[in-house]
Amino acid sequence: AASGWYATACSIAGNRLGDIASTRRNAVMILGFMSATEEDLDLIGSAFTVPRIIVFAGHMIDRPGRAFPRFPPGLEPGARDELRKRLGGHDRVIGFSSAACGADILFLEQLGEMGAETHVVLPFEEQQFIEESVVYAQDGAWVPRFRRVMERARTITIASPCKTDDTGLAFEYSNMILLGLAMMKRRELEGSILAMALWDGLPGDGFGG
Repeated sequence: AASGWYATACSIAGNRLGDIASTRRNAVMILGFMSATEEDLDLIGSAFTVPRIIVFAGHMIDRPGRAFPRFPPGLEPGARDELRKRLGGHDRVIGFSSAACGADILFLEQLGEMGAETHVVLPFEEQQFIEESVVYAQDGAWVPRFRRVMERARTITIASPCKTDDTGLAFEYSNMILLGLAMMKRRELEGSILAMALWDGLPGDGFGG
């Protein structure tokens, strides 16, 4: 009976994953004071949907004139469909990503369609990031998309507020923060974590790539 009521409560809670996690912890605590069996624990545990924390990275859309194509604009529809398929296999998702044109924005857009919670980490202030990683593609057509995913992000973390010429180091530092925040969220919600990348399988162009 308790398992059924917990399942109903989780259904009503929707995406209030923090409330679900705290309720689950309290349920486990109650069972700890009872003569609970492993079967009891499994039964109560099955009432709670454990969120999947996804930390994401991927290639930017190729700059005009790139010598060796990696993610040309023509591959965008196929990449979007593949992300939709893979993300659609999870009930409750929380996403952590940067927001460069290409894979990052596609990932954040798909989570937006799902109504999922998103968290964005930028290596430096927004204007420099737009200049470095957004505006060059397709005559700036990605900039409005960037602004939309930023507007719906639950949190935006700037790794360093200082303008920097060493962008590779800044991106590497940002990646470390991105992973650390995702791991902290997994611990907070007692969910599972998944690293996902849209990647051609070859080394990146430089440090932090």
